[in-house]
Amino acid sequence: MESLTAEDVAILDVESATIAGHTCKVVVLDGAPTVDDVRAHVQDRLPRVPRCCESLARGSPQAAWTDPAPVAVGDHVRAAPHGEDLAAAVSRAMSGRLDRTRPLWDLELVADAGDGRSALVWRVHHAMADGMTMMRWASELLWDDPPSSPSGKVVAPPTPASLVSGAAAAARTVLSLAKELRPLRGAGPFGGRIGSQRQAGFARCSLDDVRAIGHGAGAGVTINDVVLTAVAGSLRTWCVDHGAPLTGARVKVPVSMHVHGPDAADLGNRDSFMYVDLPIGEPDPLARLRAVNRETRERKTRHDAEAVYDVLGALDRVAPAAVHIAERLLMNPREFTLNVSNVPGPRSAISVLGHPVVELYSFAEVAERHPVRIAAVSLCDTMQFGVLTDPELVSGTAALAAGIESAIAELHERVAVSHRI
Repeated sequence: MESLTAEDVAILDVESATIAGHTCKVVVLDGAPTVDDVRAHVQDRLPRVPRCCESLARGSPQAAWTDPAPVAVGDHVRAAPHGEDLAAAVSRAMSGRLDRTRPLWDLELVADAGDGRSALVWRVHHAMADGMTMMRWASELLWDDPPSSPSGKVVAPPTPASLVSGAAAAARTVLSLAKELRPLRGAGPFGGRIGSQRQAGFARCSLDDVRAIGHGAGAGVTINDVVLTAVAGSLRTWCVDHGAPLTGARVKVPVSMHVHGPDAADLGNRDSFMYVDLPIGEPDPLARLRAVNRETRERKTRHDAEAVYDVLGALDRVAPAAVHIAERLLMNPREFTLNVSNVPGPRSAISVLGHPVVELYSFAEVAERHPVRIAAVSLCDTMQFGVLTDPELVSGTAALAAGIESAIAELHERVAVSHRI
């Protein structure tokens, strides 16, 4: 049996009566396969993803995965309740729990997602896979095999990361941790004790528009800078509409530590993060974008994410208890406001059972005292955003999602105007 990593165990341990540990991909299809077709499709492909055939070992002295075993696919692949729309299905899925006596994943078919479409709501426990790993699994388990790839292996390109080492790394680690542990003035309006309910919202935009914004705003502005600035615009609009103070918001941005090379396809979680302060008090969207870009460039230059990854890894080796203390400290609402992730998805057209995938969304669980989480994922020429909230603490989930679309449109118009001038 393969032992879980310390990070995977920590994700299992974070679950409580109000917090779940899974993530979710929502695959919107043009057309509607039957649930029996989906079951047969998944059953045929399960050997490609052995971890989806493994369960948590019971009675083992340490957390471990069992050896792969036959899976009762009917227990994992189901039809969503009749008449339930997609937003309700995702909200229910993110409010629920995965059965720990079985492999930690399931999939529901929403037969009517509107406009002749259906959707697959696929949950996987975060202890099994991070965002990059889950995208690789989607290519193995769900996407139809492209004609040019008989083996069926279509691997989403991992985000490269160079781990730091030596004296220079130590110096960067000190600087990085000092900045990462700099507290906010207050938790702001996006905080509070998390309940058990979740609400899902959807936003999408043209990836070409996002690229045009980046190119038009100046050298070095990335797609992720535009994503973060769009989130800042949405948070600003929400605060104005709710009479909340525009005191700034710090977001936690996951950074993949999966690297090119022999261990690029490692399972489990290999994530670090960096904090980015969003200037939601700034009324000019282009000024917000340039401020975000300045900060992300500084963080990348100092290798903040790699330094945090290194120091937490070192702590785990020499003082495992200290890792839990550090993680609790880093989850303090005074450290950051919400988590915003961005994972690259398929770059070319994909399908499931012959039905084109027209939209792809990612949702990740909120955290204790952090009732909003936003996840972005690209698909061909579009960018999709999954917005998840605790609606008892933060109302207006659909408005937050619509605010992202409005912020992208505003940025696109401002860039166009600046070039006409």
